Amino acid sequence: MFVFQHGGDFYACVGGRLSVQPDRQRMDRYWNAAVGAWHPEGKDDPRLTMLCLEARDAEVWIAEAGPVRYAFEVAKANARGSTSDVADHPCVNLH
Repeated sequence: MFVFQHGGDFYACVGGRLSVQPDRQRMDRYWNAAVGAWHPEGKDDPRLTMLCLEARDAEVWIAEAGPVRYAFEVAKANARGSTSDVADHPCVNLH
């Protein structure tokens, strides 16, 4: 799963298969000074790994309520064993 949040009203979750991709050409393509600052041993740093997420599905939540109301509605849905309707919730199958 890859989860993304923007502000307090947009959430996305992408599910799929994650695998290690030891692809030096791809590493060269994305390498820059900012990445180098985190990996002082350079591209040969043994802790540096390229990953590939083969996305299968995605869900997005767009909550127009503020963060307090959103949290309340989610807690209420969990307490009742139901689903929350405080946010639009489209689902996408990526196959």
